[in-house]
Amino acid sequence: MRKWSLTVFSGASLLLGSVLPSQGQPIGPMPSDGTATTASRALEVHGLPGAIKGTERWIVHFKSRNFDLREFRKAVQSNDAAKVSAVVRDLEAKVKADQAAFEKAVEAMGGEMVAQWWLINGCAIDIPPSKLAELRKMDNVEFIEPDRETNPQIKTATNARNHNADALQARGIRGLGVTTAIMDTGQDEKMGSTNRPHITYYTDGNLTKPSRLIANKKIGAMPADDVHGHGTGVASIAAGAKWRTSTADHGHAYGAKIAGYSIANNTRGSSSYTTMTTAWQTIAADKVRLGIVTANNSYSGSPSPLNSVQKALDAAVLNADILVCTAAGNSGSSTRVSQVNLNGLSVGAVNENVKTLASFSSRGPFTGDRQVFPDIVANGVSTNMARRNLETSDYVASGTSMASPQVCGAATVIRAANKSMKADETKAVLLASVEALAGRTGVNQVNGYGTGYLRDDIAYATATSANNHGRGTLTKASPVFKRVIIVQKGRTYQVAIAWNRLNVNSTTYSNLNLRVLQGTTVLGSSSTPKNTEEFVRFAAPATGPVIIEVRAASLAATSQPFGWAYAQVNAKIPGSYTVFGIGCKGTGTGPKFCASLNPNATGNTTTSWAQNRWFVHQVKANSNLVVTGFDFLCRSLRSAQNVQSVLFLAASNGKPAASPARTGILKVGTTSKFYRTTFSTPITIAAGKVFYIGYKTPANYNFKPEAGAGATLKGTYYWNGPNWSGPWSHRKFAWKVNCAGGSSGAIPFLSNTGVPTLGQTFKVNLTSARKNTAAVLIFGTSKTKWIGLNLPLDLTFLGAKGCFLRASMDLFLVGTAVGSSGSSSITVGIPNLTSLMGVQFHNQYFVVDPPANSFGLVFTNGGTGKIGN
Repeated sequence: MRKWSLTVFSGASLLLGSVLPSQGQPIGPMPSDGTATTASRALEVHGLPGAIKGTERWIVHFKSRNFDLREFRKAVQSNDAAKVSAVVRDLEAKVKADQAAFEKAVEAMGGEMVAQWWLINGCAIDIPPSKLAELRKMDNVEFIEPDRETNPQIKTATNARNHNADALQARGIRGLGVTTAIMDTGQDEKMGSTNRPHITYYTDGNLTKPSRLIANKKIGAMPADDVHGHGTGVASIAAGAKWRTSTADHGHAYGAKIAGYSIANNTRGSSSYTTMTTAWQTIAADKVRLGIVTANNSYSGSPSPLNSVQKALDAAVLNADILVCTAAGNSGSSTRVSQVNLNGLSVGAVNENVKTLASFSSRGPFTGDRQVFPDIVANGVSTNMARRNLETSDYVASGTSMASPQVCGAATVIRAANKSMKADETKAVLLASVEALAGRTGVNQVNGYGTGYLRDDIAYATATSANNHGRGTLTKASPVFKRVIIVQKGRTYQVAIAWNRLNVNSTTYSNLNLRVLQGTTVLGSSSTPKNTEEFVRFAAPATGPVIIEVRAASLAATSQPFGWAYAQVNAKIPGSYTVFGIGCKGTGTGPKFCASLNPNATGNTTTSWAQNRWFVHQVKANSNLVVTGFDFLCRSLRSAQNVQSVLFLAASNGKPAASPARTGILKVGTTSKFYRTTFSTPITIAAGKVFYIGYKTPANYNFKPEAGAGATLKGTYYWNGPNWSGPWSHRKFAWKVNCAGGSSGAIPFLSNTGVPTLGQTFKVNLTSARKNTAAVLIFGTSKTKWIGLNLPLDLTFLGAKGCFLRASMDLFLVGTAVGSSGSSSITVGIPNLTSLMGVQFHNQYFVVDPPANSFGLVFTNGGTGKIGN
């Protein structure tokens, strides 16, 4: 038997969008030496049109140059903005000098230089197609690639059921002191006609406080002021503050500063390889001056590590220590237009709350090297975002575009909390701190879901615990790293390592393997051949030391730095409470039906309404009523579920009030019938007054509330954000309002409000009991045995005919007074002890009711609770 620690309180309480449009075209495969194959040249038909008539835009990759980026890295590490600026000016001069002869040769061919890059060894040019063969033969040209078009990859996301940034924000943890860079369609720096930034950029969403949009740079052909809306929406997910709708929510890092880099070349938001490469170079140069620690790019791209954008992205991580998040892509099983993003994080999209992979989310094996892809998943379906040029309406869309900034925002929060962490270490922390998804994630990373589901709260706890993360370096002389951690038997742990591709001009990079050992027993291992991260999830078989071992399978340089992290996580066990059996007749009064619509309706209910939205139906009290709850005809399509029920009083305008007067639970099964909700406290409604009964639709489309036949009633309202919409005549519904004052001889009923959860409270309710008496709530460990007797135990032998004992009385009993309404409720608090997780207990009320039988007691139905976390 479990040992319980309880405190009795007064009052009988116990402490117990749719996917955005076409994507960029894939380029041909590149072999490891970086030269174009015959097959790839066949695909390299045309680049984008050049600025000079008759030319095309091509990207040139060079074999060598006369400088490197060591001084830039040193300047970034010094955190001296003036020094970085000086080094960047020097690099700009060096790249012009280094490519001067090449530029003259291009001009002689009838072309011109478009962009010159020091972050990678390359440039963009406009050149007549007839000169491509001559261009390829030039001495220092490694290979060329056509410039291609790229496209954008088109709130509850932050709550405890999802990424749980809300828990951190409640503690004031929101990314203060750092900046995130958003490379997208621009930012809404002139909202509508206000000539000021959108409210989402302001501190706390307050226009009297400073704007956090500290830069908004034009890189593409379009202005920096967002021409599409995608960029503003993405920024609001990562780091925006609430705007002026009821569905608006703070982004993950809503205290961080935002730097915008507009790469749009047209009003569709499309960009190009040339523009994106230039943008990465600009972001790297701004690293220290703007305090950039993370960056997000939710665009399509190339799966080739030798593509100019992928080189520049990896170089920005490697040289400027910026953790880059990219959208996995919206092509389902195809990754041919997904960015490979070796040094950053690729993010897939899942459905909110249920956390199942979105059908459009691109998944591996990855094109070419067959990497496990993506790295991690986050919410990306029907996401509410700030809308460009309008603060009173949401931009709602779906895509991995929406998932990537969730991870970018979380990364920003933890890099603000621990500014000493490097990008590779931050990547390891995020990968180790995920939520496992039963039946979808495994002991290693998997295609589609990566290591698992983003959790801000776990990542923050990991990042702020010095023993849970760090960095190491492997060399040919010391190819093995070991770290000892202490684990507890039965607990689940997750370990991740991450490292960078050190030579962006090569498809060869280090391969590190991960093992976790307890003694000589291998608890888990991961050895993917082409990923730049490894992940292991394991359950500790015994309490004691465990070794995290990182071993170099191959090294692409003399030394390979890496980040490591581990997190203790417990698989989520949702709390539950179910009722069973029936009680026996007492002398209390049961509910009566005091209002109804189609009370005799039968047959399957149909139609699913919008998710997470209140729907209510108007009722008028024809006399003074004491409403105890209501019955509603409905069903659940696939499996039983709890639906939140509600009663609203009418506001002065006749519509439902802003806040509910009563809430409860409809326990809805898969059979279409009337399901009952009972409020823990009845509510009195005066004759002639209007009130509203209804429900909040679940975060799925399985709830079917519409009757197949019957009368319609013009009195249905739904909550559309800032206000109620209605009244509507929504086809057919069937409901019956329950009121006190029914006939005597009711069977007392046990129900619950909430479910038992560690560190929280829930209620066990009693209704239809004898009024002005006493009742006792049983807590037991079994519903089948008690002191050698089988349960349920028929109590006829004691004079209580028809009554059964359904719960063992071996934990404790709690008394409560029953009022004039024949109802009562006991609040139960569950201690925040992990040892209680998953524990079951059983309840039953017995009510003092002398006239009911010679035993003087009547009994309710039973209830079974399971403690969750």
